[in-house]
Amino acid sequence: GEIKRYFRDNVRTVHVPRRLHELWVQVNSAAEDLTTAHGRSPTTAEIAERLRIGEDEVLACIEAGRSYHATSLEAA
Repeated sequence: GEIKRYFRDNVRTVHVPRRLHELWVQVNSAAEDLTTAHGRSPTTAEIAERLRIGEDEVLACIEAGRSYHATSLEAA
């Protein structure tokens, strides 16, 4: 646990607060579950309702999740 936390908190180029990272994991899981259940991508409101959080928190998690995927400057 401690080693994983160290790498999660210290190795990324862009730091995402731990709480936001943990919520991001829940948002992704809820999105996958809702996609399977409904046969389509869920709305932000559906994810928020499932997790009992605000839509703004869902959007913040999605934005934070983008920091985990590097984009080439040459491709941009």
